[in-house]
Amino acid sequence: MRVTFDALVMGTRPSGVLTRLLNLAPRLVRRGFSVRVLCQPGLNELLPSGHGLELETPNALLRGRGHAARWIRRRVGMCRPREAEEVFIAECLPWPAGSHVVGVLHDLRRLNGQGSGARLARRVIRSSLAAVGSVHVVSDATRERLSREYPSLRRPAHVVPNGVELERFQPGHRPADSTVLDARGLRSGGYLLCVGHLEARKAPDLTLAVRTSMARRSVDLPVVFVGKGEYLPEERLSELRAEFPGQAPGMVLRDVGDEELPALYRNTACVVAPAREEGFGMAPLEALACGAPVVASDIPAHREVLGDAAVFARRDDVTRFTNLVLDVVEGRATTDFARQGPRQASGWSWDSAADTLAGSLRDHTPRIRR
Repeated sequence: MRVTFDALVMGTRPSGVLTRLLNLAPRLVRRGFSVRVLCQPGLNELLPSGHGLELETPNALLRGRGHAARWIRRRVGMCRPREAEEVFIAECLPWPAGSHVVGVLHDLRRLNGQGSGARLARRVIRSSLAAVGSVHVVSDATRERLSREYPSLRRPAHVVPNGVELERFQPGHRPADSTVLDARGLRSGGYLLCVGHLEARKAPDLTLAVRTSMARRSVDLPVVFVGKGEYLPEERLSELRAEFPGQAPGMVLRDVGDEELPALYRNTACVVAPAREEGFGMAPLEALACGAPVVASDIPAHREVLGDAAVFARRDDVTRFTNLVLDVVEGRATTDFARQGPRQASGWSWDSAADTLAGSLRDHTPRIRR
């Protein structure tokens, strides 16, 4: 069977969508699929052809990320199957129409709110659901919300979860960890960590509020943000530095490499994962794989993925988050993070996710064709 991934609308910015592609596409090849990836320049460096993938980068007119470029791609047939059994996997809305298309929903954050943007998102998702042959979601939490929002959905969505790179995110101190910490001016156990794109949905403002609350209680533990985005924690950290001159408020790292992130997870005092909306929760799961303590927002996706290996605070509850973080860093937490975290993460491997995807494609393709 031939599978084509549409990665043209992803770009190369680190994201859960991109991580999913980088891990699933090579694994499908190893499971006997012929895999083609339509991608932007630069993505071919992340997906080397040595994996057995066919990488295709269209000319500049066809590889744009806007609606006009997508319309042109459909008109010239880039989204049509080249072979009878080809499946086209579209990870980003709006999906192209066709019975051969598998649309993937990572979350339903676009439905939040009451404005024109949310109304437009509802129409786009509704029309996309009706136009494709099959729908995949990354968690039961997303599937359940999809069913509530669209009770007349023609067919049930199939859960094909994300995973964690268990060979990369592992517990236990490594000799190279000290080099990473020294380069960043950090010490093991001496900082909080918040990982994710810097946007309102990920709630970096709540993490800053937790840091402020701790500072007011004379707890000097800097917070390290890892991610990129339009939100600027640097501004609030600068204010905290002026308000509490004897403390180290923290820093924002927008250039963390692949080998640095596991070291930062392994050596943090606590990972704060306060997202208001998630389809899966990849960053806190990576933290658990490294044996790090995690305090996460009590949302369905976090409960599903993190299980009993993390502790949970009500979304946007600064007081509760602060108290739980202090319980962790001051040794009062009863969860055995070092043992429970890696065990929980081991149930969410990318190999398992690839097996689920491969089975779904094989099981549902005949139905799509009819």
